[in-house]
Amino acid sequence: MGEMQQVDILAAVVDGIPFPNFATPRCSTESERLMKGSPTEGISVLVTDTETASPDLWSQQTQRTTTQQSSLITFQIGARSENVGAAAVQSGPRLQTRQSLQLPVANTLFHNGHSSTMFAQRWIPGTASATGPEMLRIRHIRKPEQTLHITGLFKSRLPVIPELPLVALTSPRTVVSSVGNIVKTFKGRIGSSERDSMPASSELEQSVSLWTKSHNYLSQPAMVWALVTPSVSRSHELLATDMSLQSAISLGSRLHKVLSGGGGWGIKKGLLGLEMLTPDSTTALDPDSGYEEPQYTIDFDSEPDLTHRPAFREVVCPGDAVTFYVFDATHRSKNRPQDMSHIKSSKPATSSSMVLDTLPSGLDDMPALLSNDTALLPLHIRDYFGMASESMVLTIDRLDDPCGSSHVWGQVENIVKTKIDVPDAHCLIW
Repeated sequence: MGEMQQVDILAAVVDGIPFPNFATPRCSTESERLMKGSPTEGISVLVTDTETASPDLWSQQTQRTTTQQSSLITFQIGARSENVGAAAVQSGPRLQTRQSLQLPVANTLFHNGHSSTMFAQRWIPGTASATGPEMLRIRHIRKPEQTLHITGLFKSRLPVIPELPLVALTSPRTVVSSVGNIVKTFKGRIGSSERDSMPASSELEQSVSLWTKSHNYLSQPAMVWALVTPSVSRSHELLATDMSLQSAISLGSRLHKVLSGGGGWGIKKGLLGLEMLTPDSTTALDPDSGYEEPQYTIDFDSEPDLTHRPAFREVVCPGDAVTFYVFDATHRSKNRPQDMSHIKSSKPATSSSMVLDTLPSGLDDMPALLSNDTALLPLHIRDYFGMASESMVLTIDRLDDPCGSSHVWGQVENIVKTKIDVPDAHCLIW
Protein backbone atom coordinates (compact mmCIF):
# COMPACT_ATOMS: atom_id res chain seq x y z
CA MET A 1 0.00 0.00 0.00
CA GLY A 2 1.34 3.39 -0.99
CA GLU A 3 1.83 6.15 1.50
CA MET A 4 -1.23 8.31 2.01
CA GLN A 5 -0.69 11.85 0.68
CA GLN A 6 -3.85 13.71 1.71
CA VAL A 7 -7.46 13.13 2.77
CA ASP A 8 -10.44 15.31 1.83
CA ILE A 9 -13.51 15.21 4.06
CA LEU A 10 -17.03 16.50 3.53
CA ALA A 11 -18.81 16.42 6.90
CA ALA A 12 -22.37 17.38 7.82
CA VAL A 13 -24.74 17.11 10.76
CA VAL A 14 -27.88 15.35 9.52
CA ASP A 15 -31.24 14.51 11.06
CA GLY A 16 -30.48 10.82 11.46
CA ILE A 17 -29.09 7.63 9.95
CA PRO A 18 -31.68 5.13 8.68
CA PHE A 19 -31.12 1.77 10.32
CA PRO A 20 -30.99 -0.85 7.54
CA ASN A 21 -33.36 -3.80 7.85
CA PHE A 22 -30.65 -6.21 6.75
CA ALA A 23 -28.51 -5.42 9.82
CA THR A 24 -28.99 -7.07 13.21
CA PRO A 25 -28.43 -4.82 16.24
CA ARG A 26 -27.03 -6.28 19.44
CA CYS A 27 -29.92 -5.31 21.68
CA SER A 28 -33.32 -6.50 22.91
CA THR A 29 -36.18 -7.35 20.55
CA GLU A 30 -38.07 -4.20 21.60
CA SER A 31 -35.04 -2.00 21.00
CA GLU A 32 -34.49 -3.63 17.60
CA ARG A 33 -38.11 -2.91 16.64
CA LEU A 34 -37.72 0.77 17.56
CA MET A 35 -34.39 1.11 15.76
CA LYS A 36 -35.61 -0.46 12.54
CA GLY A 37 -38.57 1.92 12.45
CA SER A 38 -36.54 5.01 13.27
CA PRO A 39 -33.38 6.83 12.29
CA THR A 40 -30.49 6.34 14.67
CA GLU A 41 -27.53 8.38 15.88
CA GLY A 42 -24.04 7.62 14.71
CA ILE A 43 -21.51 8.28 11.97
CA SER A 44 -22.15 7.28 8.36
CA VAL A 45 -19.17 7.26 5.98
CA LEU A 46 -19.11 7.13 2.18
CA VAL A 47 -15.58 6.47 0.92
CA THR A 48 -14.68 7.61 -2.58
CA ASP A 49 -12.15 9.89 -4.28
CA THR A 50 -12.46 13.65 -4.60
CA GLU A 51 -11.82 13.88 -8.34
CA THR A 52 -14.65 11.49 -9.16
CA ALA A 53 -17.25 12.27 -6.49
CA SER A 54 -16.75 16.01 -5.87
CA PRO A 55 -14.29 17.67 -8.26
CA ASP A 56 -15.66 21.10 -7.26
CA LEU A 57 -15.22 20.52 -3.52
CA TRP A 58 -12.82 23.45 -3.18
CA SER A 59 -14.37 25.78 -5.71
CA GLN A 60 -15.84 29.09 -4.59
CA GLN A 61 -19.62 28.90 -4.27
CA THR A 62 -22.20 31.64 -4.22
CA GLN A 63 -23.90 31.82 -0.86
CA ARG A 64 -27.54 30.78 -0.78
CA THR A 65 -30.41 33.26 -0.69
CA THR A 66 -30.46 33.53 3.10
CA THR A 67 -28.40 32.27 6.01
CA GLN A 68 -31.59 30.75 7.41
CA GLN A 69 -31.64 28.09 4.69
CA SER A 70 -30.05 24.72 5.33
CA SER A 71 -27.03 23.44 3.46
CA LEU A 72 -27.83 20.90 0.76
CA ILE A 73 -26.26 17.61 -0.31
CA THR A 74 -27.08 16.34 -3.81
CA PHE A 75 -26.45 12.71 -4.70
CA GLN A 76 -26.19 12.44 -8.49
CA ILE A 77 -26.57 9.10 -10.23
CA GLY A 78 -26.25 8.42 -13.92
CA ALA A 79 -26.20 8.14 -16.69
CA ARG A 80 -28.01 5.12 -18.15
CA SER A 81 -27.96 4.86 -21.94
CA GLU A 82 -31.14 4.34 -23.94
CA ASN A 83 -31.37 3.27 -27.57
CA VAL A 84 -33.12 5.69 -29.90
CA GLY A 85 -35.33 3.45 -32.02
CA ALA A 86 -34.80 -0.15 -33.06
CA ALA A 87 -32.34 0.83 -35.79
CA ALA A 88 -30.02 2.75 -33.47
CA VAL A 89 -26.39 1.79 -33.80
CA GLN A 90 -23.57 2.19 -31.35
CA SER A 91 -22.12 5.25 -33.07
CA GLY A 92 -25.50 6.92 -33.57
CA PRO A 93 -27.53 9.23 -31.30
CA ARG A 94 -28.01 8.16 -27.69
CA LEU A 95 -30.23 9.22 -24.85
CA GLN A 96 -28.97 8.99 -21.30
CA THR A 97 -30.89 9.28 -18.06
CA ARG A 98 -29.41 11.19 -15.14
CA GLN A 99 -30.96 11.37 -11.69
CA SER A 100 -30.28 13.29 -8.50
CA LEU A 101 -31.63 13.27 -4.95
CA GLN A 102 -31.09 16.49 -2.99
CA LEU A 103 -31.48 16.56 0.80
CA PRO A 104 -31.10 19.42 3.31
CA VAL A 105 -28.92 18.72 6.34
CA ALA A 106 -30.09 19.17 9.93
CA ASN A 107 -30.93 22.47 11.60
CA THR A 108 -28.23 23.07 14.21
CA LEU A 109 -29.21 26.62 15.24
CA PHE A 110 -29.75 25.70 18.90
CA HIS A 111 -26.52 23.68 19.06
CA ASN A 112 -23.90 25.97 17.57
CA GLY A 113 -25.71 29.10 16.35
CA HIS A 114 -25.60 28.06 12.67
CA SER A 115 -28.74 27.19 10.71
CA SER A 116 -26.88 24.11 9.48
CA THR A 117 -23.42 22.59 9.74
CA MET A 118 -21.56 21.30 6.67
CA PHE A 119 -17.91 21.83 5.88
CA ALA A 120 -14.99 20.49 3.84
CA GLN A 121 -11.53 19.81 5.25
CA ARG A 122 -8.20 18.64 3.85
CA TRP A 123 -5.75 16.72 6.01
CA ILE A 124 -2.17 15.65 5.30
CA PRO A 125 0.16 13.28 7.17
CA GLY A 126 2.19 14.93 9.89
CA THR A 127 5.06 13.86 12.07
CA ALA A 128 4.73 10.44 13.61
CA SER A 129 4.47 10.32 17.40
CA ALA A 130 4.61 7.64 20.07
CA THR A 131 0.84 7.13 19.77
CA GLY A 132 0.91 6.72 15.99
CA PRO A 133 0.87 8.87 12.85
CA GLU A 134 -0.62 12.34 13.13
CA MET A 135 -2.78 14.18 10.60
CA LEU A 136 -2.61 17.94 10.09
CA ARG A 137 -5.56 19.99 8.90
CA ILE A 138 -4.51 22.47 6.21
CA ARG A 139 -7.87 23.61 4.78
CA HIS A 140 -11.36 24.22 6.19
CA ILE A 141 -14.35 25.87 4.49
CA ARG A 142 -18.08 25.95 5.21
CA LYS A 143 -20.23 24.56 2.42
CA PRO A 144 -23.72 25.88 1.53
CA GLU A 145 -24.20 22.96 -0.88
CA GLN A 146 -22.30 20.11 -2.46
CA THR A 147 -22.96 17.56 -5.21
CA LEU A 148 -21.63 14.03 -4.82
CA HIS A 149 -21.38 12.00 -8.03
CA ILE A 150 -21.98 8.41 -6.96
CA THR A 151 -22.10 6.83 -10.42
CA GLY A 152 -20.16 3.59 -10.38
CA LEU A 153 -20.45 3.08 -6.63
CA PHE A 154 -23.85 1.41 -6.87
CA LYS A 155 -25.51 -0.88 -9.40
CA SER A 156 -29.19 0.13 -9.05
CA ARG A 157 -30.91 0.75 -12.38
CA LEU A 158 -32.30 4.21 -12.98
CA PRO A 159 -34.65 5.67 -12.10
CA VAL A 160 -34.51 5.02 -8.35
CA ILE A 161 -37.83 6.24 -6.94
CA PRO A 162 -38.43 6.33 -3.16
CA GLU A 163 -41.13 4.15 -1.65
CA LEU A 164 -43.94 6.34 -0.35
CA PRO A 165 -46.46 5.38 2.38
CA LEU A 166 -49.35 6.95 0.48
CA VAL A 167 -52.79 5.55 -0.32
CA ALA A 168 -54.83 6.81 -3.27
CA LEU A 169 -58.02 8.65 -2.27
CA THR A 170 -59.36 9.50 -5.73
CA SER A 171 -58.99 8.52 -9.34
CA PRO A 172 -57.15 10.92 -11.70
CA ARG A 173 -59.24 14.03 -12.37
CA THR A 174 -58.67 16.49 -15.20
CA VAL A 175 -58.10 20.13 -14.23
CA VAL A 176 -60.64 22.44 -15.90
CA SER A 177 -59.47 25.74 -14.43
CA SER A 178 -56.57 26.79 -12.22
CA VAL A 179 -54.41 29.78 -11.33
CA GLY A 180 -50.79 29.17 -10.42
CA ASN A 181 -50.85 26.75 -7.50
CA ILE A 182 -54.62 27.12 -6.99
CA VAL A 183 -56.93 24.47 -8.47
CA LYS A 184 -60.40 25.86 -9.10
CA THR A 185 -62.43 23.14 -10.84
CA PHE A 186 -62.10 19.54 -11.99
CA LYS A 187 -63.91 17.38 -14.47
CA GLY A 188 -65.07 14.44 -12.39
CA ARG A 189 -67.75 12.66 -10.44
CA ILE A 190 -69.88 13.73 -7.48
CA GLY A 191 -71.80 10.77 -6.17
CA SER A 192 -73.20 8.90 -9.15
CA SER A 193 -73.20 11.87 -11.53
CA GLU A 194 -70.40 12.89 -13.90
CA ARG A 195 -69.68 16.62 -13.98
CA ASP A 196 -67.92 18.68 -16.65
CA SER A 197 -66.90 21.16 -13.96
CA MET A 198 -67.05 20.80 -10.19
CA PRO A 199 -65.31 22.60 -7.30
CA ALA A 200 -61.85 21.14 -6.82
CA SER A 201 -62.34 20.16 -3.19
CA SER A 202 -65.73 18.44 -3.55
CA GLU A 203 -64.62 14.86 -4.10
CA LEU A 204 -61.53 15.21 -1.91
CA GLU A 205 -63.54 16.38 1.12
CA GLN A 206 -65.83 13.36 0.86
CA SER A 207 -62.95 10.94 0.32
CA VAL A 208 -60.93 12.24 3.30
CA SER A 209 -63.98 12.06 5.55
CA LEU A 210 -64.68 8.44 4.60
CA TRP A 211 -61.03 7.47 4.95
CA THR A 212 -60.52 8.99 8.41
CA LYS A 213 -63.69 7.32 9.70
CA SER A 214 -62.78 3.92 8.30
CA HIS A 215 -59.27 4.12 9.80
CA ASN A 216 -60.37 5.70 13.09
CA TYR A 217 -58.17 8.77 12.54
CA LEU A 218 -60.81 11.28 13.63
CA SER A 219 -58.56 12.87 16.28
CA GLN A 220 -55.83 13.95 13.86
CA PRO A 221 -55.85 15.83 10.56
CA ALA A 222 -55.15 13.91 7.39
CA MET A 223 -52.01 14.76 5.41
CA VAL A 224 -52.86 14.83 1.71
CA TRP A 225 -50.66 15.11 -1.38
CA ALA A 226 -51.67 15.78 -4.96
CA LEU A 227 -49.97 13.84 -7.75
CA VAL A 228 -49.96 16.31 -10.65
CA THR A 229 -49.52 14.70 -14.06
CA PRO A 230 -48.82 17.33 -16.74
CA SER A 231 -50.80 16.87 -19.94
CA VAL A 232 -47.55 16.80 -21.93
CA SER A 233 -45.85 14.08 -19.86
CA ARG A 234 -45.53 10.45 -20.84
CA SER A 235 -47.29 9.36 -17.64
CA HIS A 236 -50.43 11.26 -18.74
CA GLU A 237 -50.84 8.80 -21.61
CA LEU A 238 -50.79 5.87 -19.17
CA LEU A 239 -53.26 7.17 -16.57
CA ALA A 240 -55.92 4.71 -17.67
CA THR A 241 -53.59 1.80 -16.89
CA ASP A 242 -52.90 0.36 -13.46
CA MET A 243 -49.74 2.43 -13.00
CA SER A 244 -48.04 2.59 -9.62
CA LEU A 245 -47.24 5.86 -7.87
CA GLN A 246 -43.50 5.27 -8.31
CA SER A 247 -43.92 4.60 -12.04
CA ALA A 248 -45.97 7.78 -12.48
CA ILE A 249 -43.26 9.88 -10.83
CA SER A 250 -40.52 8.28 -12.92
CA LEU A 251 -42.43 9.27 -16.08
CA GLY A 252 -43.05 12.90 -15.15
CA SER A 253 -45.72 13.23 -12.44
CA ARG A 254 -45.00 15.53 -9.47
CA LEU A 255 -46.04 15.48 -5.81
CA HIS A 256 -47.42 18.63 -4.17
CA LYS A 257 -48.70 18.77 -0.61
CA VAL A 258 -52.24 20.07 -0.28
CA LEU A 259 -51.94 23.12 1.97
CA SER A 260 -55.46 24.47 2.08
CA GLY A 261 -58.87 24.19 0.52
CA GLY A 262 -62.53 23.35 0.89
CA GLY A 263 -65.34 25.39 2.27
CA GLY A 264 -65.61 29.06 1.38
CA TRP A 265 -68.25 30.69 -0.73
CA GLY A 266 -68.63 32.68 -3.92
CA ILE A 267 -65.73 32.50 -6.38
CA LYS A 268 -63.46 31.05 -3.66
CA LYS A 269 -65.71 28.08 -2.93
CA GLY A 270 -64.01 24.70 -3.22
CA LEU A 271 -60.53 25.96 -4.13
CA LEU A 272 -57.46 23.86 -3.35
CA GLY A 273 -54.01 25.29 -2.70
CA LEU A 274 -50.98 23.15 -3.52
CA GLU A 275 -47.51 23.64 -2.11
CA MET A 276 -45.17 25.40 -4.51
CA LEU A 277 -41.41 25.56 -4.59
CA THR A 278 -39.07 28.52 -4.54
CA PRO A 279 -37.21 29.28 -7.78
CA ASP A 280 -34.26 27.10 -6.72
CA SER A 281 -36.71 24.24 -6.06
CA THR A 282 -35.11 23.26 -2.78
CA THR A 283 -37.47 24.53 -0.11
CA ALA A 284 -41.18 25.14 0.10
CA LEU A 285 -42.30 28.73 -0.15
CA ASP A 286 -43.22 29.78 3.37
CA PRO A 287 -43.01 33.00 5.42
CA ASP A 288 -39.69 31.97 7.00
CA SER A 289 -37.94 30.78 3.85
CA GLY A 290 -36.24 34.11 3.20
CA TYR A 291 -37.64 34.32 -0.32
CA GLU A 292 -39.41 37.59 -1.04
CA GLU A 293 -41.78 38.03 -3.96
CA PRO A 294 -43.24 41.26 -5.29
CA GLN A 295 -46.78 41.97 -4.22
CA TYR A 296 -49.26 40.47 -6.63
CA THR A 297 -53.04 40.13 -6.52
CA ILE A 298 -54.80 37.16 -8.09
CA ASP A 299 -58.11 37.86 -9.79
CA PHE A 300 -60.06 34.59 -9.76
CA ASP A 301 -62.49 35.93 -12.38
CA SER A 302 -59.77 35.99 -15.04
CA GLU A 303 -56.65 34.10 -16.03
CA PRO A 304 -53.69 36.39 -15.20
CA ASP A 305 -50.25 36.22 -16.75
CA LEU A 306 -48.04 34.52 -14.18
CA THR A 307 -44.92 34.10 -16.29
CA HIS A 308 -43.08 36.77 -14.28
CA ARG A 309 -43.68 34.83 -11.05
CA PRO A 310 -41.18 31.95 -11.11
CA ALA A 311 -42.67 30.25 -8.06
CA PHE A 312 -46.01 29.89 -9.86
CA ARG A 313 -44.73 28.30 -13.04
CA GLU A 314 -45.91 24.82 -13.97
CA VAL A 315 -47.55 24.01 -10.65
CA VAL A 316 -50.85 22.96 -12.18
CA CYS A 317 -52.46 23.88 -15.51
CA PRO A 318 -55.79 23.17 -17.26
CA GLY A 319 -55.61 19.76 -18.90
CA ASP A 320 -53.32 18.30 -16.22
CA ALA A 321 -54.52 15.30 -14.23
CA VAL A 322 -54.54 15.30 -10.43
CA THR A 323 -54.78 12.25 -8.16
CA PHE A 324 -55.01 12.72 -4.40
CA TYR A 325 -53.13 10.55 -1.92
CA VAL A 326 -53.24 10.41 1.88
CA PHE A 327 -50.42 9.54 4.26
CA ASP A 328 -51.19 6.25 5.99
CA ALA A 329 -49.29 5.84 9.26
CA THR A 330 -50.14 2.13 9.33
CA HIS A 331 -48.62 1.77 5.87
CA ARG A 332 -45.16 2.84 7.04
CA SER A 333 -42.57 0.60 5.46
CA LYS A 334 -40.93 -0.81 8.57
CA ASN A 335 -40.67 -4.33 7.17
CA ARG A 336 -39.64 -3.62 3.61
CA PRO A 337 -39.44 -6.97 1.80
CA GLN A 338 -37.30 -5.62 -1.01
CA ASP A 339 -34.63 -4.59 1.51
CA MET A 340 -34.22 -8.20 2.52
CA SER A 341 -34.59 -9.77 -0.94
CA HIS A 342 -32.29 -7.30 -2.69
CA ILE A 343 -29.65 -7.26 -0.02
CA LYS A 344 -29.58 -10.95 0.86
CA SER A 345 -30.30 -12.66 -2.46
CA SER A 346 -29.56 -10.27 -5.35
CA LYS A 347 -26.92 -7.98 -3.87
CA PRO A 348 -23.35 -9.32 -3.86
CA ALA A 349 -21.90 -9.55 -0.38
CA THR A 350 -19.07 -7.18 -1.29
CA SER A 351 -21.16 -4.41 -2.88
CA SER A 352 -22.22 -1.20 -1.14
CA SER A 353 -25.68 0.14 -0.38
CA MET A 354 -27.18 3.51 0.46
CA VAL A 355 -30.49 4.42 2.12
CA LEU A 356 -32.02 7.91 1.98
CA ASP A 357 -35.11 8.40 4.14
CA THR A 358 -37.44 11.24 5.13
CA LEU A 359 -38.58 12.05 8.67
CA PRO A 360 -41.73 13.67 10.06
CA SER A 361 -41.23 17.43 10.15
CA GLY A 362 -42.83 18.00 13.58
CA LEU A 363 -41.37 16.96 16.93
CA ASP A 364 -44.73 15.47 17.92
CA ASP A 365 -44.45 13.01 15.05
CA MET A 366 -40.94 11.85 15.88
CA PRO A 367 -40.62 8.09 16.47
CA ALA A 368 -40.28 6.66 19.94
CA LEU A 369 -36.81 6.81 21.46
CA LEU A 370 -34.93 4.13 23.32
CA SER A 371 -35.12 4.41 27.09
CA ASN A 372 -32.03 5.39 29.06
CA ASP A 373 -31.74 1.97 30.66
CA THR A 374 -31.69 0.14 27.31
CA ALA A 375 -28.42 -1.68 26.77
CA LEU A 376 -27.33 -0.89 23.21
CA LEU A 377 -23.85 -1.74 22.01
CA PRO A 378 -22.19 0.16 19.14
CA LEU A 379 -22.77 -1.51 15.80
CA HIS A 380 -20.56 -1.30 12.71
CA ILE A 381 -22.27 -1.97 9.35
CA ARG A 382 -19.87 -2.53 6.49
CA ASP A 383 -20.42 -1.10 3.00
CA TYR A 384 -23.42 0.98 4.05
CA PHE A 385 -24.21 4.70 3.94
CA GLY A 386 -27.42 6.29 5.16
CA MET A 387 -28.92 9.76 5.63
CA ALA A 388 -32.32 10.97 6.85
CA SER A 389 -33.84 14.40 6.30
CA GLU A 390 -37.24 16.09 6.45
CA SER A 391 -37.50 16.19 2.66
CA MET A 392 -35.73 15.47 -0.59
CA VAL A 393 -35.94 16.82 -4.12
CA LEU A 394 -35.95 14.18 -6.86
CA THR A 395 -34.78 15.22 -10.33
CA ILE A 396 -34.64 13.03 -13.44
CA ASP A 397 -33.18 14.37 -16.70
CA ARG A 398 -32.82 12.83 -20.14
CA LEU A 399 -29.71 13.97 -21.95
CA ASP A 400 -29.32 13.85 -25.70
CA ASP A 401 -25.78 12.83 -26.66
CA PRO A 402 -25.63 13.32 -30.46
CA CYS A 403 -21.89 12.72 -30.67
CA GLY A 404 -21.94 9.45 -28.76
CA SER A 405 -19.66 11.00 -26.14
CA SER A 406 -20.48 11.57 -22.49
CA HIS A 407 -18.35 14.74 -22.60
CA VAL A 408 -20.35 16.59 -25.27
CA TRP A 409 -24.03 16.86 -24.47
CA GLY A 410 -26.83 18.10 -26.64
CA GLN A 411 -30.27 19.07 -25.36
CA VAL A 412 -31.19 18.31 -21.74
CA GLU A 413 -34.85 17.42 -21.14
CA ASN A 414 -36.16 17.49 -17.60
CA ILE A 415 -38.51 14.55 -17.04
CA VAL A 416 -39.48 15.42 -13.48
CA LYS A 417 -38.41 17.61 -10.57
CA THR A 418 -40.47 17.13 -7.46
CA LYS A 419 -40.17 17.67 -3.73
CA ILE A 420 -40.81 14.60 -1.58
CA ASP A 421 -41.70 15.54 1.98
CA VAL A 422 -43.90 12.54 2.78
CA PRO A 423 -42.83 11.11 6.16
CA ASP A 424 -41.07 7.74 6.03
CA ALA A 425 -40.25 7.89 2.32
CA HIS A 426 -37.57 5.28 1.71
CA CYS A 427 -35.00 5.12 -1.07
CA LEU A 428 -32.69 2.13 -1.33
CA ILE A 429 -29.71 2.37 -3.71
CA TRP A 430 -27.28 -0.52 -4.11
